[in-house]
Amino acid sequence: MKSKIKLALLATLSMFALGSQAKEELTLAPATINQLTGLTANDFLGYQQCGFIEAKADILSKEAVEKSGTNPWAEIANKEGQLFPSSAMFDNATALRVVYTTNLPNAALQMKELFPEEYGLVSLRAKGFPSIVDKLSRKWADGRLKDTSILASSKSIGDGIATRILLQDATQSGVEKFVKRLVQNIASGELVALELENYSGPGGYPYLNDEQIDRIKAAVQSQGYEIKIAEQVKERPNGYTAIHMHVLYPGNLVGEVQIKSEGVSSVSSGFGHMFYDLMMEKQAVPDWFNAEVGDLVRGWSEGSAEYAALEEYFNAHYIYQRRLEIGMKAQRPSLPLALQKHSKLDFDHLASVYAEHNCPAHVNP
Repeated sequence: MKSKIKLALLATLSMFALGSQAKEELTLAPATINQLTGLTANDFLGYQQCGFIEAKADILSKEAVEKSGTNPWAEIANKEGQLFPSSAMFDNATALRVVYTTNLPNAALQMKELFPEEYGLVSLRAKGFPSIVDKLSRKWADGRLKDTSILASSKSIGDGIATRILLQDATQSGVEKFVKRLVQNIASGELVALELENYSGPGGYPYLNDEQIDRIKAAVQSQGYEIKIAEQVKERPNGYTAIHMHVLYPGNLVGEVQIKSEGVSSVSSGFGHMFYDLMMEKQAVPDWFNAEVGDLVRGWSEGSAEYAALEEYFNAHYIYQRRLEIGMKAQRPSLPLALQKHSKLDFDHLASVYAEHNCPAHVNP
């Protein structure tokens, strides 16, 4: 079955081959290629030749670099002053991009079989090249990544393949139905769950209760291993509400699963994510959003009154969405007093600007 999927994928990719445009080959040992991708060196080369691995010239065109703000040729130094060689950074990021995209079809089949549509809308994505470089660079700079090898880089990403499940029913009974399915998948050995985080904010409504977490833990233990759960509820000041899990995808790839409702996702994957990317100085901030509030928000430090008020505003929106889906009375939040002079931050205002730019309803995780 897997070989048929790979052959079908290769045939599809061949349709999008970039003609006679030259492709640069990665200088990876055959054993390393096999360990990372599950492919033979010859099959891996086939992926390169049909345009699946972008050429350095494609990825690093002047326009692409300026737009992304990410330059893998920059020498990144860690706290000890050790450099991550630019060529190794590029090769690692390019190889990992291939790993994630080649394994994505099997991961999608797995997750959609485990969680049919009655439980939630399942979507997957493979981490993009600029995001991989950004994460490797940050982890190397702050000392969390200690080794420039491809295998160390692979272990440090964590969300190379990510699944988002939008719950069809986010009431308490709907979440319980989903948990029963999750426990069944783990207890049968069809899903390997390595880590669980149950996010919510101050005064918020987390998706999982203690008893449900205990059942998930017991299902994992029945398979002879342990799941990492730091806290029953991991509180975020900005109110972020979701279930996050690290799971093992086909090809022995550790990836992420995010579980939330459509209403909550409209906050976290919409304006909430844009504000986060803006404050983290990531490259993914849309031009219209940057123009609207970038200069205003970018200067706020984490300890400032404005920053705290913005987190309070986010938290209120998460609580509002969760109360609606649970079936409780809810009043749409207004800007906190500390932000009322900054009317551009109002979610309703941003929604109108969002619509003017013909933006999609949701931003991918």
